[in-house]
Amino acid sequence: MANFVYLIGCERTKEAAIVDPAWDARAIAAAAERAGYKITKIFATHSHFDHVNAAAELQQLTGASLYANENELPLLQRAASGWKGTKDNEVVMVGEVPVTCLHTPGHTPGSQCLLVEGRVITGDTLFVGNIGRCDLPGSSPEALYHSLMRLKALPPETIVLPGHHYGDKPSSTIAEQAERNMYLRIPSAEAFLHLMGL
Repeated sequence: MANFVYLIGCERTKEAAIVDPAWDARAIAAAAERAGYKITKIFATHSHFDHVNAAAELQQLTGASLYANENELPLLQRAASGWKGTKDNEVVMVGEVPVTCLHTPGHTPGSQCLLVEGRVITGDTLFVGNIGRCDLPGSSPEALYHSLMRLKALPPETIVLPGHHYGDKPSSTIAEQAERNMYLRIPSAEAFLHLMGL
């Protein structure tokens, strides 16, 4: 499914967080260890299986704390137990690196993007050249539109790191997506809903 799993590392403390652990917990843990990092936190951008199916095993391997948006917690209990709910704009420290949790509903009720040092990890909210689905149970096209506009308002040089490699390259910038991604050029929620057939 061309998933991306991200590591956020603090170079001074060597603490790390894993974002959206999927498919192979042991390989994720081994990659962090090879890079010299200790995994202390695990973030989920949302609850879908293909983003969290290694969360429980990775938590058992590392003892890391689990974080997801508070609106997503009821959907995550089957993936692992002990999730801590984040609020919109809450900052979680990974060592000395601040990670800002942005609540970006639409793909799911508690989808969140993670803003860290000029980068935004967008999960399934925004892809390179596309967006996440909003026709699934719990999805909201109108909420997704407003979440996309929030991301579009980030500094243009912000690097976009999506949840899947669905575009012509693995990452982009907000400026590039604002120019080339048709969904970010739609002028209103009404027009977005019309495009979605609603």
